[in-house]
Amino acid sequence: MSDYFGTPENQRLQRKSDELTPWIMKTPGACVTGRLMASDDFEALGWETIRLHLKEDDAFGFRWMSPHQEKVIEAEFSDQNANCFSWGGYEADLAEERAEVKTLCDVPPQSGFTLRRAKREKLKATQFFLSENGIVPLSMALMGGQVVPALTNIIETDDNKIVAAGFVGMLQNQFSKLADCAWMGLIATDQSCRGQGLGVKISASLIRDAKVSLNAKWIVGFAAPDNVASAGMLQRVGMRARDRVSCVVTVKSERFTR
Repeated sequence: MSDYFGTPENQRLQRKSDELTPWIMKTPGACVTGRLMASDDFEALGWETIRLHLKEDDAFGFRWMSPHQEKVIEAEFSDQNANCFSWGGYEADLAEERAEVKTLCDVPPQSGFTLRRAKREKLKATQFFLSENGIVPLSMALMGGQVVPALTNIIETDDNKIVAAGFVGMLQNQFSKLADCAWMGLIATDQSCRGQGLGVKISASLIRDAKVSLNAKWIVGFAAPDNVASAGMLQRVGMRARDRVSCVVTVKSERFTR
């Protein structure tokens, strides 16, 4: 059973990310995304390195950028007619006791649903579930914490059908301003179960586990400007909008993922 999932290109990028993670974790300015190469400090990584990966992959990511940095990125690639897609940043300080998270985690899911950590044998089904809900998944090794400290939570029905999922991981290296920060994402809910609070429940569990299991000091997440549901979900678990974005520069016209 392959660790990788999706189109041949999706799988190539997942494999590349996993294989280059040792280099990423010792290189200032580089960070893990699992789906494409990325930077959280483009000055430290250098435009030459960034352009090499963009040429190879047709896309390159940037994490936790200020509005000024986003404009610098757009200007840097204006000669290539590249597109820059952005997601608004949200954060929460995990040193604080988060009443929203405690309340959500203390109350079990409604009857018929079970929240649990996804074990290795369930990760392929989780990849399929994410893909079916418009999210490009990560490799099984990354989702299961074999690449960097990370974990995946799922909610299942009594007949073992996945109806919600989410991921959290420590994706930055020791040189990063985000070194003690967890990234939360890949949050999806089955269309038939939306409106029942399952996405919020998954998000709360990821925040709890980022602090308890991954020893993160703070956590970030992102939502597209037009994704009101995702933004509302992050706010319901106590995350606050910040003047930061995650963005992907691509020479293709389509958005990399929702």
